[in-house]
Amino acid sequence: MRAGRRVLDIVAVLIALVTVFPIYWMVLSAVKPAGEIQSLDQRPWTLAPSLDAFRRVLAVNDFGRYLLNSLIVALVVVAISGLIAFLAAVALTRFRFRFRTTVLVTFLIAQMVPIEALTIPLFFLVRDIGGVVPGVGLNTLGALMLVHTAFTLPFAIWMLRGFVSAIPDELDEAAQLDGAGRFTVLWRILFPLVAPGLAAVSVFSFIHAWNDFLFARTFIISEADNQTLPMALLVFFKPDENDWGAIMAASSLMTVPVLIFFLVVRRRLVAGLGGRSRIDTPTSCGTGGARHRRRFSGRLAHRPGPPGRGLPAGPVARGRGAAGRLRRRAVLRPADPGTTGVAGTVRPHRGRTPVRVAGCAARRGPALHARTRCPAIR
Repeated sequence: MRAGRRVLDIVAVLIALVTVFPIYWMVLSAVKPAGEIQSLDQRPWTLAPSLDAFRRVLAVNDFGRYLLNSLIVALVVVAISGLIAFLAAVALTRFRFRFRTTVLVTFLIAQMVPIEALTIPLFFLVRDIGGVVPGVGLNTLGALMLVHTAFTLPFAIWMLRGFVSAIPDELDEAAQLDGAGRFTVLWRILFPLVAPGLAAVSVFSFIHAWNDFLFARTFIISEADNQTLPMALLVFFKPDENDWGAIMAASSLMTVPVLIFFLVVRRRLVAGLGGRSRIDTPTSCGTGGARHRRRFSGRLAHRPGPPGRGLPAGPVARGRGAAGRLRRRAVLRPADPGTTGVAGTVRPHRGRTPVRVAGCAARRGPALHARTRCPAIR
């Protein structure tokens, strides 16, 4: 067992080295003098680091404008694609309508077509749209936003569909029974639970728009003020000799916003790549065999009083009393401090508050444990 684990660790380290080495060589070439870059005797270090290549890059006219244009395009694509993909994923998961499977297959087929095969048709399409809709034609940033959004949406919808389908329908039903409208269910319950998936989709959309060179070269023809950062690399490619130090320095600067964006969403991204929402539904929890449980973050606050009078913090609760048994339908809103976005039936039991979450649950200690596919609490 330990030997197998060591082999896996060695393989993981080798894969990490292969992945990181190009980035290391790019940064190393950016700080090397020109003589060392063009030398046939290449070494993985330098004895005379220099920042002259970065100075040449920052001295390029309108370099800041190129950076701003790339940021605007990438952030707008992230916002639009994430919003549309979330709404489309909810519609394809929660609603039943004709041709739903056809729509999903269409999204999958769209991912199979190479980008190069669609570049020329998109050029004529964007040119014709620009004559009707201002700000979306050739030589505009709107054209890049439109094209990148169209290419990132199929993948985003497919990925978010899995996250939305993992959320139990009982959450929506419980919220609607408590008087919540569709808009409230959408933004107060579903949206926070698919945040890991949105983080993964946003990283994919940001990188796709940030690193684009083909579309920027195709749709931005003559308007220099609307060029993006990858187009700035063309300044250092010359017919007689390329400035490889400046090219590597510009490439290093281009990776900084991507790293910053990754650091901002890294926690959500790890959960998103794992394919999990904030609610994990175990496979079984019967009386026989192992019982699988998942812990919900957050605590249940109890009010002082006789047994059975405890309530979750900040619920939207409705119920009726009975002799010795009090049942309430409750929605623990994600916006409330110390609670999570879960719903269920609240019943008193020995001074504690069992909460049914898409099946059954039990309150043990300060944390809330939930189980699914169990007999309902009676």
